[in-house]
Amino acid sequence: MISPNRTVAFACFLIGSILLGVIVIASFEKSVVIGFEYLLGEWWGIATLVDLYAGFLLAGCWIFWMEEKKAFAAIWVLALMVLGNFVVMIYLIRLARRGGGLSRLFTPKRGASPA
Repeated sequence: MISPNRTVAFACFLIGSILLGVIVIASFEKSVVIGFEYLLGEWWGIATLVDLYAGFLLAGCWIFWMEEKKAFAAIWVLALMVLGNFVVMIYLIRLARRGGGLSRLFTPKRGASPA
């Protein structure tokens, strides 16, 4: 039987690969600057970006909670804001490789409880 951590790591690798492929294809079509201009010209584009960055903020809070070294967490969050959910995939793969079951993915290394 495959461990839950390996399943999470594989899913993140697969989804991250698809995301990277779509980014590469989009980059050949037009530059990211033109893409943002188009998005910001539409209310649905603005709503999508607000939703996206709200998710980044929540993921960033989770990373800060998970990491003992806050400077290290800040680097992850900065990368998240610039590179997007691809960074979340890498972060989850990193956590999954530590082992310890699925609960380990959401429990800080120092053993602090969420409450």
